[in-house]
Amino acid sequence: MLVATDRDEIELYPEIATALASHKVRHVVGRAHDGRLEARVTLPVHTERGEFAVVLVKGLAEAAAARAVVGRALIIAAIIGLGVALPLGFWLATRLVRRLSVLRRNALRVADSDPPSSYGRSIPRRDR
Repeated sequence: MLVATDRDEIELYPEIATALASHKVRHVVGRAHDGRLEARVTLPVHTERGEFAVVLVKGLAEAAAARAVVGRALIIAAIIGLGVALPLGFWLATRLVRRLSVLRRNALRVADSDPPSSYGRSIPRRDR
């Protein structure tokens, strides 16, 4: 609708009076008279012939649909990420435990054996 001169139309958009009184642009997101979700921007315009308001209205049905699509995609991405992270984490943990087991076994073997005689000797220092 480009122009509405009917008072009933003005009553559908109460932000018109607020925008005209404050001389500021008003932004509103809410329900239309038929229950649809919509965004409205009201711009007050002052001319030599008087003042009026330009109201831009955009339905947000597409935004709700996009939100649903993004929500589903996020859940799918989380499941895929978990499906990749769990096997990868298990594989890395297995490798680390295997290496730690070898390190522990070698440390215990060294601890049980007699120390070599070279442990007590001092190593000569190299002078530069």
